[in-house]
Amino acid sequence: MTTFTAELFRIVHIRWGIGLSSLCRLSLGMILFGCFFGGGVWAGQEEDASGRTPEQKEEVAEGWTIECPKDGDRLKITPQKEGVVLEIYSHRGIGQATVERTTAPWPKPVLLRLHLRGLESLRVQAGPWGFEASVMSYPPYQTRLRVHGPEPFTPVDPKSPYWVEIRMVDSAGKPASKIPLEGGCFEVRIPPALLEKAPQKMQIHWIDFFRD
Repeated sequence: MTTFTAELFRIVHIRWGIGLSSLCRLSLGMILFGCFFGGGVWAGQEEDASGRTPEQKEEVAEGWTIECPKDGDRLKITPQKEGVVLEIYSHRGIGQATVERTTAPWPKPVLLRLHLRGLESLRVQAGPWGFEASVMSYPPYQTRLRVHGPEPFTPVDPKSPYWVEIRMVDSAGKPASKIPLEGGCFEVRIPPALLEKAPQKMQIHWIDFFRD
C-alpha cells in the first residue's frame, strides 16, 4: 500500500468511521466497476497489443492474411482437402474484406459462404478480373451476374469458365427455398478462371437486403 493510499484510508476512517476491511471491499468494488464499465475490457471486445478488437484483427491461416476493416465483420478461412472455404459473418450486413494469398497458387475450388439473410450485392475483384452478382429477394430468386476484366465481356452462361454459381443454403446445409435466409448462407463458387493468373489479393464487398 502506498503512502498516499494509506493516508487516504486514515482520513476516510477518521471522517466517516469506516473500518479498514470495509474500505478494502469498497476499493475492490470500485476497481472492478472501472474495469468492466469504465473503458476497460468488455466481453467479446478484447483488444490485442495493437489495440484492435477481434472483428478488426487479421485472422491468419497458413498461407493467408485477412483484413476486415469494419467492426462486426469476420472472415474465417477453412482449408479443405481440395480447395478452401471462406466464411463471412457481418453484423450490420454491409462490409468488405481483403484476402491475400501469401503462397501461390490459389487452391481450387474457392467457396465463399456469406452468412447473410439476403444478397443485394456482391462484388469480388481479383487483379484485373472481377464480377458483380445479386440474388433477387422475391420468387423465383433469380441471380444476376456481370463479369468484367481487361477486355470487354459478353454475358456469361453456365458453360463459361467465368460463370459464378450461387446457391441458397439453409442452416442444415440443404437448399433453401425462400429469402430472407434464417441461419443459412449464400454459397458462391469463385470461378477458377478468375484466379488462374494468381492474383495476390481478392477483395470482397457485400450488401444484405435486410441489413440493420
